[in-house]
Amino acid sequence: MTAWDLVVAIILAAFFAVAVYVAVEFGPRARTTLALWRTIRKTGLKAIYPRSHPKTRNQQLLNILQDAMDRDEILMVGRTHKGLLEVNEQAILKALERGVVIKILFLDQKILTNLGPGQHFDLRSLGLPNAYVQLLDDVGAAVAKLRALKDECRKRKVWGSLLVFRTVVLVQSSVVVYVPLEKKTPMRLLYDFSFGGEDSDKFVQYYRSPQTDSAGDFCNRLRKFYASLYEPDISAFSYELSYRYSRSDPLEEIEKLATERITNLIKAHEEVEKIRNNSLERLVPAAASVFAALSSDSDVPAPISAQIELTNACSTQCTHCFRYSKIGEPHMETGLARRILDQLHEFGVRTITLSGGEPTKHPDFGNLLQYAAVDKKLAVGVLSNGVGVSKNDLARIQKHARWLRLSIDGSPTVYGQIRSISGKDAFPEVSATIEQFIRLNEIGRRCQLSICYTIQKRNADDVPEMITWVRSLGLPNDDKCLTFKFAHGRNGFLCSKPQLEMLAQIFLKPEFRDSANLPYLKWFLERQSSIRDVEKGRPTESLYLQQPTRCFTPHLFTLIDPHGDVYPCCFLFEDNQGYTAEAIEKRRAHCLGSLKTQSFREIWNGTKYQQVRDELASINPKAKKYEACGECTRHCNHNRSLSQLYSEYAGLQAAGGDAISVIKGAMGPSGEDVWL
Repeated sequence: MTAWDLVVAIILAAFFAVAVYVAVEFGPRARTTLALWRTIRKTGLKAIYPRSHPKTRNQQLLNILQDAMDRDEILMVGRTHKGLLEVNEQAILKALERGVVIKILFLDQKILTNLGPGQHFDLRSLGLPNAYVQLLDDVGAAVAKLRALKDECRKRKVWGSLLVFRTVVLVQSSVVVYVPLEKKTPMRLLYDFSFGGEDSDKFVQYYRSPQTDSAGDFCNRLRKFYASLYEPDISAFSYELSYRYSRSDPLEEIEKLATERITNLIKAHEEVEKIRNNSLERLVPAAASVFAALSSDSDVPAPISAQIELTNACSTQCTHCFRYSKIGEPHMETGLARRILDQLHEFGVRTITLSGGEPTKHPDFGNLLQYAAVDKKLAVGVLSNGVGVSKNDLARIQKHARWLRLSIDGSPTVYGQIRSISGKDAFPEVSATIEQFIRLNEIGRRCQLSICYTIQKRNADDVPEMITWVRSLGLPNDDKCLTFKFAHGRNGFLCSKPQLEMLAQIFLKPEFRDSANLPYLKWFLERQSSIRDVEKGRPTESLYLQQPTRCFTPHLFTLIDPHGDVYPCCFLFEDNQGYTAEAIEKRRAHCLGSLKTQSFREIWNGTKYQQVRDELASINPKAKKYEACGECTRHCNHNRSLSQLYSEYAGLQAAGGDAISVIKGAMGPSGEDVWL
């Protein structure tokens, strides 16, 4: 025990003695103080050290580094760790020589560079007028220290592991956690630990606690929280700064770790809509080709999926959509449609989605569907509202399409408030379409049926009834064929905060929590978005601002409108808008070329498409040109997961690892058809 430990122990003992005396002499009010002290002691708090004394605040860390042995684990979480590394470099190295596993997590410099001074970061706790600039400098200095530490580990061939992670989560309080391999040995935790230039009146809290998994154990809950920050969906592993001992080649150990992290990342990916078959595992084969192209600055591979809007004409008038408005030349020319299908097939596209408007309103819909599926061997999905679909067209969909998704935004009692035919409830027609489709599936090849429900203010209360109604249909996948999504954009149909809070409670009810895609919506509200962002119609704005994300949609997907114009996606096409002057102007900014005058290959490999890919290397929904990206609920999940995957890939490649082999090792089946 050091002199300072003795002083602290005496102070704590004196405090305890005074507390007992006061409790006895002054009654119940003072006993509350004693109860509070007992509660604090249960947390494992052993001492408090002032930051103003560098020696005393660092002594417990030195004790940890000196006591840690082979395969013990030390977690270090903070903004930069610049001061910690400067003061304790040699102690860390000695711990690594004894086989200790040290995991260091600090801010990713990209988040600071992308956001700029003062944006979305509360740096006032640093007490520095130039905190943003200081953080950038400190991160750079920490990277240099870690690189030198890794080189020294390689030189000495130390037994331990130095594992470095970068996060986009702002760490407000630094922590050091010591977790011994021997479970009987207590863990130790230093909280609000810092070597920075903060105010000197702050204190470091020192905890010592048995290792348990008890949910009521404060110290271990804190440990689990900080350990979760190292997960692939929150932090990127810094391969170029990390070291892991190997008898032959340390890089082999790093590649093993990369395989483990990538596999876990793929497993953790939440699949949005099963009918599209687009889990991250199935996307990896195509993503690997895109990653290779990005890292070598070579041509982008052909998209794996395309959406073709055959017509602007629609059979319903929906309260949230303006595509039904009167326009000239509503349909894509049949000759143009066939040429587009020819070019997509020749270029290597595997799947297409036929949509509108209402695609079956196209006078040649059935023939085009058959041409795509039979003559061009394309896997076809169809987006329809189920209203006005002829028996012949429905039979051809059942025969030639892989899946049919119907947009049904309400149970029988609510649907008519949202979708109508000249003011009349269109639900009877939708119901008849479903009944006929079920009969066709019973006697022929099975085409998957899916139902999509956009949650807005008029139908938010109807979610439980919708689930009940879908269950009554007797479909093969029961309510799992039902997909809910939130309304977005600048309109008067967004859910209110009370409605979203009510939905969050429905997601927790036992009878609904595993229904449809409600587990995904619950995860989406908690992990990717928030009630506040969904309420304002921009469910992914904060996600993209706070977590640097590349948009992979212009690398994997394309959208073609009824005029033959090509766009990156439906959000930048403003697909729920009509043809007002404002909508036309917005579309013009994102039109990448016309298939009436150019081939698809020319457009895909052209400068406009490449410009979009470059500009969306880090999505900024505050930029006027890409405001619509803050509304994206279709591609956001893939963009986040693929960005994390690419970060692992690029980091491993920079460290000299065989990134392609590692990615391929985590691939799913490479021959499956995927729709985006």
